[in-house]
Amino acid sequence: MYGMWIEVICIRDDRYIEYPADILSWKGKKNMKTKSGSQIGKSAGASRSCHNKLAAMASIAVVSLALATIITKAEVLDDFEDPAQLDKIWTKTCYFGTCAQVVTNGQARISIKPTEDHGISGIRSVRKWTLEEGRTLEFRADLMSSNGDGAVGMIAFAIGDGARLYMLGVDQDTIFLHKRANPITQLFIITNGIPLKTANVKLVLSMTGVQSSVRLQFQVLDNDQAGAVISEGECWDTPGRDPMQKATDDPPQNYLGLSGYFLLELYHDNAGLFDPNVSLGKTEMAEVVFDNAEVFEYDSPVLDIQKAVCLWSENTAVEQIVVGADSLTSTVWTPWPEPIFKRFGALSMVVDAAAAERYFKLVPGTQFIDDFDSPKAPYAMRMPWEPFFLNAADASRFTFTVSDGVFQIQAHTKPVDGEVAVFTPGGGAIVQDFFASVDILDWASSQESAVGIAGRIQGSPGRLVNAYLGSVRFDPAANTGSIGFFNGQSDVPVPETFNIDPQADYRLQFSAVGRQLDVRLIRLAEPPIIVAEGRLQNSTFKQGYVGHWVNTRGSTGYRRTVDNFFLTGTKP
Repeated sequence: MYGMWIEVICIRDDRYIEYPADILSWKGKKNMKTKSGSQIGKSAGASRSCHNKLAAMASIAVVSLALATIITKAEVLDDFEDPAQLDKIWTKTCYFGTCAQVVTNGQARISIKPTEDHGISGIRSVRKWTLEEGRTLEFRADLMSSNGDGAVGMIAFAIGDGARLYMLGVDQDTIFLHKRANPITQLFIITNGIPLKTANVKLVLSMTGVQSSVRLQFQVLDNDQAGAVISEGECWDTPGRDPMQKATDDPPQNYLGLSGYFLLELYHDNAGLFDPNVSLGKTEMAEVVFDNAEVFEYDSPVLDIQKAVCLWSENTAVEQIVVGADSLTSTVWTPWPEPIFKRFGALSMVVDAAAAERYFKLVPGTQFIDDFDSPKAPYAMRMPWEPFFLNAADASRFTFTVSDGVFQIQAHTKPVDGEVAVFTPGGGAIVQDFFASVDILDWASSQESAVGIAGRIQGSPGRLVNAYLGSVRFDPAANTGSIGFFNGQSDVPVPETFNIDPQADYRLQFSAVGRQLDVRLIRLAEPPIIVAEGRLQNSTFKQGYVGHWVNTRGSTGYRRTVDNFFLTGTKP
């Protein structure tokens, strides 16, 4: 799945520390962008300054959100396989030296022998692109080699003659993000002295129009290591004067709404403009080799972190979950119906992009996931699910089997009652508000029967007292079904019936948030199809356990095969 990863930061004593945030939000359209590695959000508690990370730095796990994405336009501007294209696609540039720009062996070689205290050689696209509000413009190119410290490879979005630009530059121990060359060199970010790989790396420069500002992001990716992040960072260029690491942002303006060129360039830094210590001699030839100039364009969301308050410390013992709402003033925050998982060491969660605006916060809670696969090291065995039979005589009439990555519940003889609550291993945690789901893979039964999810169960596996239930009934004679609730006292059906394909896979979802109960059945197609859904208001039970529910309704051939049980819930 494509996704944008929003990394949340806190600021303490002017140090950037990666932690989950108290509340964060996103606003925007459905079409969003894929990113490798972590992206850094902007903090409302600090100025829109710049952040730069090298992969070698120690990292602390953060909560991130992934948003479904579609790249609306992507093209290889030049793969440099045809030397004749050079003069059609590009214009050659040369300042303060003897330059060469040639295409050979499927790559662009750019060189300069300076005649002054620096030299510039490059190729600038004939075409222009416009940096627009709500859109991302991204330039990429492979830097195949650099012939020495001081031969700076650069990729840029250049306005006019190139004095105004957004430029990423790297040499063997320098990386910078450049904004303006006249009247003085202005740099958002510059880092010197840390060794940096400059052979077979991908340079990525991304620019997004956000509420009259420009969000600048860059990455250096290792092509030899499947695109692993070597270095990355971001800055915000607002309409006002922004913090610069070198010089002053003057005049205070950004390049939103302007059109510019794709620029691939070499800078011979023999005067130490970017790197105070270089190994290339003042008149020695510098050379860089580029390949695969690419342009990506796509719609982008506006990303806002409303607060950046640290919730977790490194040694916390308090488990947290994510809850969401459509506004900060909402009185109902719903446990988010997606599992938290680790992606490249960062705690992450998927968020669909169906709403125009959503807010999220961390609260004490718990998640439980069982995909019914075989235990993985360091675990030698899996704990069994715990059935509780409404009639104890049914204990000998059922089997509960986990094998081949699924959980099968089967009545091998006719049950006396046929109603079974199946608790999570160890009985599970007591939760208050919750969301749970399970995939149904098999509907076999000789007559009408049901399967469901029970929640806010009062009691224990040996002493069931009360519960809510969201379930789906199946009539094998007609291949039809219906969904409904048990409100703690009686069944409350949702009137509509629908067709069920016994060969298809379905997902049953059940949640209780405050007084509101919701049940939904989804057919697992591409895209998923909502088959039926219902809602009920009830306030009898406030908290309890969550687990499977089975009702054979007397069927002698009952079998349900399920997979991917998921639960997320708040602590009472």
